[in-house]
Amino acid sequence: MRFLVHVTLMFVLGALALTACATSGSLEGTLWQMTAYRNIDGEMIESLPDVKTTAQFEDGSVGGNSGCNGYNGSYQIDGKKISFGPMMSTLMACPPPMMEQETGYMAALDMVDAFKVNGETLTMFDADGEVVMESVAVEPAALVGTHWSLTSYNNGKGGMQSLIIGTEITADFNEDGTMTGSAGCNDYSAPYEVSEDRISIGMVIRTEMACMDPEGVMEQETQHLASLQNAVIYTIRDDRLEIRDENGSGVAYYVVMP
Repeated sequence: MRFLVHVTLMFVLGALALTACATSGSLEGTLWQMTAYRNIDGEMIESLPDVKTTAQFEDGSVGGNSGCNGYNGSYQIDGKKISFGPMMSTLMACPPPMMEQETGYMAALDMVDAFKVNGETLTMFDADGEVVMESVAVEPAALVGTHWSLTSYNNGKGGMQSLIIGTEITADFNEDGTMTGSAGCNDYSAPYEVSEDRISIGMVIRTEMACMDPEGVMEQETQHLASLQNAVIYTIRDDRLEIRDENGSGVAYYVVMP
């Protein structure tokens, strides 16, 4: 009888532990993708099905993809209260529906006062306890098979440079060991090798188009492709890819393309 009681008690405790795991989680260390947000009219709007709006919280810094642009900023937590500091963002332009959702997302962040994590669901509330935003946990991106969009690159003059407004530079790391994409004007291709967190990118070949608009696009293209030759280390933080040189200085930073 004592053995039966002991087994029954262990079973109950185990079930309670599983229930706790299923209904609790951590804001930090998870990639969250928005599923719905409240617009300026007070209506909950479902996220566009083919647009990823993400957030990654870690040590007081939040960043991700706001639908069209990459962004980052600061946050503070006090219990279940949360507040955000000013956000910095890239300046890409996307089709109107994407830009509308991006604007709505950034405006919703300004209204957030509290949050609740329930398993793989994150809900954010305003000061009145009304839902402002809902998100779900998603898997981090992989280097291979992901479409990457460049947010900044090393200009060869000692600093990271944001892209010229109206330009887009992409990267695809393919299973056959080639890195391909658009350099802003020309398409390019280069061999690459990875081992754990190390990466090397070989000689870049590109097409031979000449673009005049916007101003500086060809210089940007040349500087970016030259910077890739210094790639040594890569890190993926959920939907962000950072490539650095042997000293840890930035070479190229990307986000997952919407």
